[in-house]
Amino acid sequence: MADLWRTTIVDTTAEGVTCQITGTLTDEAGVAIPGAALTTLKLWLYNTTGLTILNSRTAQDILNTNGGTVDGAGLVTMRLDPADNQIIGAGVDGGEEHVALFEWTWASGTKKGRHEVRFTLVNLAVVTS
Repeated sequence: MADLWRTTIVDTTAEGVTCQITGTLTDEAGVAIPGAALTTLKLWLYNTTGLTILNSRTAQDILNTNGGTVDGAGLVTMRLDPADNQIIGAGVDGGEEHVALFEWTWASGTKKGRHEVRFTLVNLAVVTS
């Protein structure tokens, strides 16, 4: 179930793979915000157990850079690379929950939105990097 500020992806992702997260950015009325109307779009990527930042993605600009794109209909596509999808907890059998927190501003930076996407990485026993 998705809250207005959180989406939990039910399907798991294998550790160390490339994947993508997609979603539509909206304003306070639920209307899509086109990419050209955005002032900023930032990403934080971390695990939920230790709140450890992953692959230096903390307040990283992803407005059409660093793996992020936004189209004219407000559709965000964020590519996460293998280095983003590493399990950092030792002995994680059931998987490790990670969060991609998106923050965007529009109206010349006077309005702000946030949304977190939670997803689980599955530990592949023989993967070493």
